[in-house]
Amino acid sequence: MKNDPRLQILLNNFSGFKLYGSEWNEVPVTTRDEIAKWTIQQCPVHPSYILNTSGTEGASKFVYFSESSVESQIERIQIVIERYASPSDVIADLTDYVFVSLALSTAKSAKIHCGTVTDYNLALIIAKLNRSSIIVSYATMVHKFLSHLESRKYTIFLTGSPLSEQLHQLVINKLPLSQIIDLYCTTEFGVMGIKEGEWFTLLEHSLLFEVFCDDGSIREEGEGDILITDVSNFSTPFIRYRLGDRVILQNKRVQFLHRSDGLIKIYNDLCSKNNLVALVKRISQREFFTIVIDKKEYEDCMIIIFEQKIINEEELKTILANTYGTKVNVLYEKVSTTPTGKTKHIIDKRQA
Repeated sequence: MKNDPRLQILLNNFSGFKLYGSEWNEVPVTTRDEIAKWTIQQCPVHPSYILNTSGTEGASKFVYFSESSVESQIERIQIVIERYASPSDVIADLTDYVFVSLALSTAKSAKIHCGTVTDYNLALIIAKLNRSSIIVSYATMVHKFLSHLESRKYTIFLTGSPLSEQLHQLVINKLPLSQIIDLYCTTEFGVMGIKEGEWFTLLEHSLLFEVFCDDGSIREEGEGDILITDVSNFSTPFIRYRLGDRVILQNKRVQFLHRSDGLIKIYNDLCSKNNLVALVKRISQREFFTIVIDKKEYEDCMIIIFEQKIINEEELKTILANTYGTKVNVLYEKVSTTPTGKTKHIIDKRQA
């Protein structure tokens, strides 16, 4: 890209970027699958931080960050925390996300590091949470500690995925005085927005948001796949990142509609639908089956339906449970089909 430095920081902090010329139009659209293939040798600037995350199908991938990108992520987290926290607050961090920890280390409030909730440390973490006034957690963890919290006022920041209406109501019933704040986040960009009503107010800072529309055009507003350009991360090629979220973008706000690509979210990890189907085919040696993704007691679970018994049922359940971190059951009944008779290989009942 011509004279990169992120195209003069997108024409001086996005002001007047409507007038961008051919150089900006040449910035390519890139997907998660392409990003997962990047290596450190492709980084334009040697990274200051490298995060190892579970990408599609639970396969390991690396995300590279320059120093300026890390600073930008931390500043956006600080903006959120400072909006709601006071020096008298005590913040409990359940995310184990390094940039959240770095941002909280500079906050004026007291901090309690909790780590990830497990059955073994639950009692210790509950003791910590009941000493806090602000909780930062993945949405998928809420059901693990909710029933143990004292019934008083908390401010709860949730990342990773939107809280279902059912679980949201459960939180309100248990903690009627508390404030729940959903954050729009990804590993690649950190905190990108704060939910207010049905919309996320975007924290642009060093991020530019656009939409990739159904007609192939890229626009500043409208409905389509969200595109994100990080002008602070010099350790990645200069790209528009197609996240895979279908949204409405309007007045620097986003309304999340649904996932738009071939990925499905299981326990907060984005997994390839094709890879999941291929894995079940390989182990079961069957072509016709239906994988049902559901939620039981607020935890994701997987049900594999076959019409005839398979000989390696236990092996299938063990491999899927280890790969996707979820409970797996096998049933023998009629598989689901489309009106034209094709097998429905994946049904996500959580979207019903």
